[in-house]
Amino acid sequence: MVDTSIWDVKLQHEFWDELSGFVADGRAGWGVTCFRDEVADTIGLVQVYCWGEVVGHVYLLIFLASKSKIKRTGARWIDAGGTMVVKMDMRPTG
Repeated sequence: MVDTSIWDVKLQHEFWDELSGFVADGRAGWGVTCFRDEVADTIGLVQVYCWGEVVGHVYLLIFLASKSKIKRTGARWIDAGGTMVVKMDMRPTG
């Protein structure tokens, strides 16, 4: 899960367009899906689902689509049972 609400609205939409387009085209593989919580004109919380074997590749996709901003989100990797496996630190912007 990635909280994009701290990003510029333009970046949020660019991120979602790139990520969702890549996934919708099937370029991320058959087991990858993504969803968002749209609030007003922002993207908000984005959830990406994938198999554990491709987590590294999916992280790279998210990293590139976010223009490296994922490093500052406190993103969380949650397993199929709902247990948080990895939580990335939140870093101050700037």
